[in-house]
Amino acid sequence: MGDYWVYSSFCLCNYSKKIKYISGRDVSSKTALGEWISSIIFAIILIVSKIFFNKNFLKFFFNTAFQLDEMGWNKLNYRWAYFFIFLAFINEIVWRTQPEATWVNFKVWGILPITFIFTACQLPMINKHKI
Repeated sequence: MGDYWVYSSFCLCNYSKKIKYISGRDVSSKTALGEWISSIIFAIILIVSKIFFNKNFLKFFFNTAFQLDEMGWNKLNYRWAYFFIFLAFINEIVWRTQPEATWVNFKVWGILPITFIFTACQLPMINKHKI
């Protein structure tokens, strides 16, 4: 079971490089396609694994980090899925409407603080559902 997760994580991390190879263009730096697809795929994995397989992907990886009741894990799972969808759309909007230098700066100095703020906003819910 552990090897399956390592393999699937490896595949997800290298997805944009495969798109670059297949399409023949530099997807990772010239367009937002690789980042958009990666965010959407991760959100789909979180949602599909819970709905169809009744497996909580976040619980599988973070169960040793902190203990939550089942409702807490479900809320955290869906919140992160929706957050990744939000990141995909905001990234696409910035990429389509701004120059490449602004988009790159947003990827470095915009997405990271947004992610930290989102994570900090999850702490009250995590504390509420701790076992």
